[in-house]
Amino acid sequence: MLFLAINKIRKDLEPKQVATALPAQRAWLQEQVEAGNIQQAGRWGAAGEVFLFEAYDQDSAEALMAEAPFALQGVVVLEVHPWHIQV
Repeated sequence: MLFLAINKIRKDLEPKQVATALPAQRAWLQEQVEAGNIQQAGRWGAAGEVFLFEAYDQDSAEALMAEAPFALQGVVVLEVHPWHIQV
């Protein structure tokens, strides 16, 4: 099953807090892409990141995203949604 994760950078954080967590987030993301866990990833301006990936179910999708350094360090508000391809 495909999922879309939307990581929204918390607006109450100082840019330095985000910058401090960024190297670990990038390394984690690279590992996940290389392992085949995340198919597509991208930023949407300074607002956050979006990931497209496969997981068994909603719980396992949320568990994967909860391992991200941005999530662990409280940098983002995380949303994980099933992705239903229309065309």
